Amino acid sequence: MNRTIEVTDTVYARLESHAKGFDKPSNVIERLLDSFERSDASPSRDRQHSEYQLGRESGDGSHASIKSDIERPFDNSEIQRRISRVLARMSIEQVDLFCGSQYSKKVFGINFPLLVRVPTRADSQARRDAVKNKGVSRWTWKFGFTKGDFDYAICTQWFRWNDDSVKEWLEVNEKTLHQQD
Repeated sequence: MNRTIEVTDTVYARLESHAKGFDKPSNVIERLLDSFERSDASPSRDRQHSEYQLGRESGDGSHASIKSDIERPFDNSEIQRRISRVLARMSIEQVDLFCGSQYSKKVFGINFPLLVRVPTRADSQARRDAVKNKGVSRWTWKFGFTKGDFDYAICTQWFRWNDDSVKEWLEVNEKTLHQQD
């Protein structure tokens, strides 16, 4: 039996960002639940720690609560800050690879380009428009940087399943930066 749920446009856009090909929203939700249920829930003092609750109707019609502690090696702002700092020191050719969704997905597992760019002379409206996808802000100028004649904004859409790729990329590329100093 199929059930209908209502979600906001913002939530729908987030679900859509995790779709693969012709996925239905229920397939995306199922993968998210699978990932959530597989996650290691042991707390750690030295990592980001947040608690999520899902309401679930039990057999008797009452609502049961499922709690899971989700650890993250770093929060979204730290991911954005650290990746931007590394990219700002790379060549324009390397940086521009991350303006494509395929390369960004290959490296970080994200469904959007890591970066969007506008000419440095772009007005504020062009900057606001550049960071939106279907009306949802997916990039930020807060950790942006300039390369050549372009300003780059970085993706804000980071989730637990991206953490391993982010951590690996930062370890390799931050190490390279330290060796260059």
